[in-house]
Amino acid sequence: MDGKTIFQSEGHGPKNASQPQRIVLYGDGASGSLHQKAITFQIGAQNPDSVVVLGDIVYDRGRASEYLGRYFPIYNADVADPALGAPLLRSVPTVGVLGNHDVAPLNARGDRPSDGLAYYLYWNLPMNGPELQAAGPNTPMIQPMFWSQFLQGAGPRFPKMGNYSFELGNAHWTVLDSNPYVNWEEPALKAWLESDLRRASKATWRFVAFHHPGFNSSIAHFQDQWMRLLSPTFEKYRVQMVFSGHVHAYQRSLPLTFKPDAGAAAKITQSREGEVNGGFNLDRAFDGTKATKAKGIIYIISGAGGAELYNTKQDDKPETWQAFTKVMVSDRYSFTVLDLKGKRLEMHQLGEDGKEIDRFILTQ
Repeated sequence: MDGKTIFQSEGHGPKNASQPQRIVLYGDGASGSLHQKAITFQIGAQNPDSVVVLGDIVYDRGRASEYLGRYFPIYNADVADPALGAPLLRSVPTVGVLGNHDVAPLNARGDRPSDGLAYYLYWNLPMNGPELQAAGPNTPMIQPMFWSQFLQGAGPRFPKMGNYSFELGNAHWTVLDSNPYVNWEEPALKAWLESDLRRASKATWRFVAFHHPGFNSSIAHFQDQWMRLLSPTFEKYRVQMVFSGHVHAYQRSLPLTFKPDAGAAAKITQSREGEVNGGFNLDRAFDGTKATKAKGIIYIISGAGGAELYNTKQDDKPETWQAFTKVMVSDRYSFTVLDLKGKRLEMHQLGEDGKEIDRFILTQ
């Protein structure tokens, strides 16, 4: 009102396809913990070009009040400090992925917080996803008494913004809502996914991000395997890496291909839970240092962004890991750093102290 500047910041636009870029990924972060703040500080120290949040953006019911208390003050802190967070949001383009806590289910009475589903109120993401109808299939449910107010605030972002794709430099990203209410075997959804990946055929890198990992060695969420059903589609269109959260740990698979058993889709569609069995091909020759060309997709779980860790004692029990798991670190909070330089990708997993806990190189 008096013409004084009350806020200012600087950022930069997206890199072009010929420029190197750095992307940071993490999931399951905004719990309000000291670990979340330390991770955020370390993310800022990496000077990323962009950030991808792999779901469960805020805990624990996706409420506007939780964004105001546990998200914005930490990821948009005024100063970078391991006890406070970092000023990321004001300068670094950030995209979000829907997790289960972002669309917290209705309780036994059919209630949802009046400020729930804030993902659709606060985020401004690409609107190029499949056509979905509010209150229709493959969408979150809204408590009827808040329906009109919510739709007025969300506008066309609900429910379309749950799935989308975008380009960053020489990489194409496809973001999917993997919550159980979505049936990716439905023809319209499958057609959109195939069309999106087909259009990305000329991209140097093709990445997919969703919250619920199909390939997981943790005891926690082990049977949340329904996204395995999309593996043949990813392989058909030469996706190189798939990123997820949900499991509060870090895991890296061997490069793999997977063919679900006949009838697996029908079984999982009915129950939305349980094991999806099938045939694996594992590229054990890939070591990420000398042998850097992968035969198959590398699946990354980066869900140790701040919420309580899962199954921390499994690290020392590799006999409990699945055969496809190459690395599992569940006793430390961490985040993922991707450096893309033409046809060379370097991935580093860093802890809340900034120290490296895993790394590999992928080339084409």
